[in-house]
Amino acid sequence: MLSKGNKLYPISEKYNDLLNTLCSVGEPINPSEITQEIFIEMSLIRYYGWVYSKNMNRMVRHTTAELFQDLIAHKLKRAFVGYENVKLVLEEKGKQIKIKSKNKTPHVDIAIKKKDSLVALIEVKTNIGWSRPKNEENWVEMQNRFNNLKNSFEVDLDNIFLVLETPMNVSRSFTSLWWDIEKSEPIKNLQFQDKIYKNIIPLYAQADPYYWDEFKEFRKEKNKTEYPNLEDVMKVINDKKKTLQIMNLDKIINKVKKL
Repeated sequence: MLSKGNKLYPISEKYNDLLNTLCSVGEPINPSEITQEIFIEMSLIRYYGWVYSKNMNRMVRHTTAELFQDLIAHKLKRAFVGYENVKLVLEEKGKQIKIKSKNKTPHVDIAIKKKDSLVALIEVKTNIGWSRPKNEENWVEMQNRFNNLKNSFEVDLDNIFLVLETPMNVSRSFTSLWWDIEKSEPIKNLQFQDKIYKNIIPLYAQADPYYWDEFKEFRKEKNKTEYPNLEDVMKVINDKKKTLQIMNLDKIINKVKKL
């Protein structure tokens, strides 16, 4: 880690503090607490982005995809405290393979090694974007991605995962695989036959105070320079951290520990 720098440059200094915090492992964490911690962090990050965009007159907030990826890695490191032979590598590069008749070298968001051997791969997404399924019953794009990772890294498909921040921004039918829209609660006793869906882990319904009904008044044009105070936002975050949770990372953590 870098030492404290020149206080004449406070923005880069704060950025250094952020990176150092992500690098540090800190206290071990119970796997059952990870989703709620990530939910709180991402909700606050987006709230602070909302405040910043108002104060800065920034019409579009910063993206959070890479920060979310590093946050997942940070929490996983805490879950593996005491397992000295487990190592996480971000943006790991596999071996070159043929993809659609072209030589390509896949990268994976998070690779987990145990005793220096690759044992699990994790793709991390806040939004699945171009790879969203055209047909939920046969998600060809993700099947191809998983197979390419399998061939490039030589890791079994059972040990390749997609951690999806939320399933809510794809389609109603996709959301309904994990979330009961009518009851506003996670689906209980998930049963997937497709191996791809078995290894998809959506964490929660939504972690963005800007879109929560509790603060919809602030989205109106007349309130374009206003935002809720932090105390009110924290109260709603604490109310939602359990009710919006869908899944946790137990499946990945337990599998790696047993290998």
